[in-house]
Amino acid sequence: MTLQILIIDDNSIDRMALSRSFKASNMDVALSEAVDGSSAYKCLLQQSFDCIFLDYRLPDTDGLSFFKLLTQEKVAIAAPVIMLTGEGNESLALEAIQSGIDGYLPKDTLTPESRKLTTESAIKKLAKRRESDETDLK
Repeated sequence: MTLQILIIDDNSIDRMALSRSFKASNMDVALSEAVDGSSAYKCLLQQSFDCIFLDYRLPDTDGLSFFKLLTQEKVAIAAPVIMLTGEGNESLALEAIQSGIDGYLPKDTLTPESRKLTTESAIKKLAKRRESDETDLK
């Protein structure tokens, strides 16, 4: 099964590094990219994704505000969201997780292995969420 992944990051070098990280881990993925919140929002309205990598700093918003917008608008919220940041600190990580973001990766510690583990963890959370939703509907 090919995973549909959306990378939201305005830095082309960071998007390229994340893309290389996926290729190095030999995961079957189809990558889409957005450079800001506005283009990401449009992308999410047109296609569903299995996982979203969201940079904290975007030219038109920050990752937490964008995530809150998605939650309020109920856009692609089923997909797990992993926050990426070059400004890694514990308080930001805690705020991200408390807001409902499924994973947190500082860019300076990004390796194929850390990205793979975080992605797999987020996908498992998604499967549990879907399972719970199905149980609630019964």
